[in-house]
Amino acid sequence: MSVNCPICEAEAEEKLPRASDHIEIVCPMCHRFGITASALAIVYHRLPEDRHAALYHARAIAAQDKKTPLITSGMF
Repeated sequence: MSVNCPICEAEAEEKLPRASDHIEIVCPMCHRFGITASALAIVYHRLPEDRHAALYHARAIAAQDKKTPLITSGMF
């Protein structure tokens, strides 16, 4: 399903099926990441640099666990 990336607003793809607490996005610029429903509700009210900082934070955490980065509302 085609969506706009919540981080950079480029055209991206939402991976289906949705998980109950988050969605996964594949963006040509931001790559693959997840975002929780609560973070998705507030992300568009944040400045672009804050959005990118949240993704950077999620990537740093994910690198330790070798998982897909997951953005949560606490990262804003």
